[in-house]
Amino acid sequence: PVSVTIDTVGTVSIQPVSAICSASSSFNLSSSASGGTWTGVGIVDAQLGTFDPSVAGPGTHQVIYSVSAGACSGADTVDVVVNQSANPVITPTPSVCSASASISLLVSEPNGVWSGAGIIDSINGVFDPSVAGVGSHMITYTISGNCGAIDQTTIVVNNSPDPSISPLSSNNFCLTANPFSFSAVTP
Repeated sequence: PVSVTIDTVGTVSIQPVSAICSASSSFNLSSSASGGTWTGVGIVDAQLGTFDPSVAGPGTHQVIYSVSAGACSGADTVDVVVNQSANPVITPTPSVCSASASISLLVSEPNGVWSGAGIIDSINGVFDPSVAGVGSHMITYTISGNCGAIDQTTIVVNNSPDPSISPLSSNNFCLTANPFSFSAVTP
């Protein structure tokens, strides 16, 4: 009797990977065979098959896993798709008075939705201090989707001063009348 050993090292397959975001954490790829070497853009540990999306960057990246054992060898490839993660940054807004006109808020990335007290246009980011009222208001900008993100800012609305003067008891005064003081309706 003759004993035959079949080496299956030549059969290598990589487990497929779903599309990921550029801000996602590093992870280990896996294969049906062990003892091989991982290569490709984004591979930061060739033995463990650690893929770092922030190193690879957005795009489609081919990763190769190669196994070699004596006369037998095998390899497989997989495409790893990295989508750009959103990173919106809201431009800070100085405090405003409650009687001030509406203002358009600014953000670094388009296609998000604004929310919070005083937002009167959620697509264009229009904030109305009179609608929000006096106080501190948290405003949120949200970009939806698998690689979406949010940013928040606080807008302070101060009470607008009322410069009204209390009416005088008489509007007619003599040139020789005693001095008098005006008083404001609200201090």
